[in-house]
Amino acid sequence: MMPGPGEGVKQPGRVCAAWGLGQATHAPEVGDAKIERRSPTFAASNFISSGARRASSHMTESTLSSTPSGPAARRSARTFQPPHSRARFILRWLGRVAVVVLGLLAAGAAGIYGLSERKLRARFAVPEHRLVVSEDAATVARGEHVATVRGCVDCHGPGFVGNTILDQPMIGRVAGPNLTPGGRGAELEARDWERAVRHGVRPDGKPLVFMPSHEFTVLTDEDLGAIVAYARSVPPVRQAAPSTYAGPMLRLMDVAGKLELLAANEIDHARAHEPRLTA
Repeated sequence: MMPGPGEGVKQPGRVCAAWGLGQATHAPEVGDAKIERRSPTFAASNFISSGARRASSHMTESTLSSTPSGPAARRSARTFQPPHSRARFILRWLGRVAVVVLGLLAAGAAGIYGLSERKLRARFAVPEHRLVVSEDAATVARGEHVATVRGCVDCHGPGFVGNTILDQPMIGRVAGPNLTPGGRGAELEARDWERAVRHGVRPDGKPLVFMPSHEFTVLTDEDLGAIVAYARSVPPVRQAAPSTYAGPMLRLMDVAGKLELLAANEIDHARAHEPRLTA
């Protein structure tokens, strides 16, 4: 049977409505039936494509904006540091190292000072030895001769007025005091001279620094008395010479055993002394 009017051709309006696309606004002719039969497939394809694009866009944005999670992500976050954070980290550790180094240096300096100061404050027991001083012209002349050849005037200056040999803060100061009657010489008795020249010890028993008494411990009573007579005969000079002290470098060398600051440590204080030279 031949289809009747309106049969065999689906109404496009009904098809579009089935896909939710609304009613058609016109009725196509029969020749357009094939095109309209394809329209539902095309619309579905467009719908699926747009949905895929939206899902892809959402996944891309989520991937870029989301924060990684899990152990690997946490390790990566801990490992990575901005350049300024690394610079602060390095400076912080350099500061700590500098503090440790300065602390060690301060502790070492304090230890060296303490050990050397303990030596400088030591007391020496020196046997009493009676020294007779004759102040006649011959003895004074002999005393000037002995003081010159033995190098006493090199440290204490011509006429025993005092002399500064070395003065460097890091090393120390070596100065021969003023031994004239106007200086320290006025305070010294014969026994004090004997203890200082032969033993390197002050009247109170403390050691003298840089006093080369180990070279003078062999002096006879006659020669030592002549030196004392000469010192008492020179014109008095009221000039205070700077004091002698050991600086950081000399203290370090002394503690390390490279230098002996105190001749008193090298002298046999019980040694007997000859009155005079005998042929």
